[in-house]
Amino acid sequence: MRLIGLTGGIAAGKSTATGMLRRLGVPVFDTDAEVAALGARGDVVSEIGRLIPGAVQDGRLDKDALRRLVAEDPLRLRGLERIYHRHLRLGLAKFQQRLRLSGKPHPFVAVDAPLLFEARWDRLVSFVLAVQTPDFLRRRRVLSGRGWDEARFQALERRQLPAAEKCRRADWRLPGGLSRAHLQRALRRALLRIGDMP
Repeated sequence: MRLIGLTGGIAAGKSTATGMLRRLGVPVFDTDAEVAALGARGDVVSEIGRLIPGAVQDGRLDKDALRRLVAEDPLRLRGLERIYHRHLRLGLAKFQQRLRLSGKPHPFVAVDAPLLFEARWDRLVSFVLAVQTPDFLRRRRVLSGRGWDEARFQALERRQLPAAEKCRRADWRLPGGLSRAHLQRALRRALLRIGDMP
């Protein structure tokens, strides 16, 4: 069971690639979905509340307050990331264990992680695929499709490794700025090449 990391900048097309992987029968551990689930877990919320008291109201995570408070204090952000990354690693281990116990052979398991390099998850995987999309197109997708403003987009870009650097560090780059057919063909080629490797 080989772990493959999937990463890229915001709005690069990772979700599209993830959907294609699932249709090809590759199990996907989606870190964004896991983070959303963790934000609703009482034990995790309590842990965040101890670190950033103003981010929890009536036992629930106030995401707007959390975003504002970590933006104001890099130390809080790093502490929050440590909490999430610890729980994500535990979640990934449980995900792999469930797959092993299922009895079905899974030659590949993909880890969809926007912050794969920032969190050093590249050390956990055998290969890294990065979805490569021009910056102007990613920006257009975010501003038109997600309702973000320029300031929020730029703030996120500053907190992450540049998209071009993620692509440079990856083992394979997948075209996210062309058609779905181009992306799917590139993804299939990458899986075939990985499968042929010792």
